[in-house]
Amino acid sequence: MIAYKPLLVGSFLVTLLLGAGLPARAQAPDTTETAPAPPPSSAPAPQTQQAPATEVSSGELQKFVNVVKQVQTIQQSYEGRMAQAVQGVGLSQERFMEIHQSQKNPSAQPNSQVSEEEMKNYEQANAQVSKLQQEAETAMQQALQTEGLNIERFNEIFCSDSARPIPTTTSSANAS
Repeated sequence: MIAYKPLLVGSFLVTLLLGAGLPARAQAPDTTETAPAPPPSSAPAPQTQQAPATEVSSGELQKFVNVVKQVQTIQQSYEGRMAQAVQGVGLSQERFMEIHQSQKNPSAQPNSQVSEEEMKNYEQANAQVSKLQQEAETAMQQALQTEGLNIERFNEIFCSDSARPIPTTTSSANAS
């Protein structure tokens, strides 16, 4: 499957991480065109000292791992549904992403002219994909709540040394 995973993962992680004001350590689609980063010569970022001080209990770490596993399952499920939504209107995944990039960034022109029918199909598929992304984000937030974590605590654990590397396979749970 093509670029649905970055769209889904990017939108969730950007929402999750930036919602709490922390930098995202995930590859997200190019959605930050309007807010350029401050020049490197500006004041140093003092928050880099805060992340290592976060204490994470083994119970919290297990909850974190459970959430990450659930999020991966949700992502896989919704990635397939998004692909079906695009193919259902008669667009290939490649063409959908080409048109999508040209809509987000007018200087990025598609390889070939977009016909009225393609644009209509794109808009229909994009509406479905957006709805699916919202559903996926809701499901991911519910996974957090089910495990008893809030977004802020998830982010603290994510940015702490305790979460590196993030164990996501079942074999890592048997390592004790």
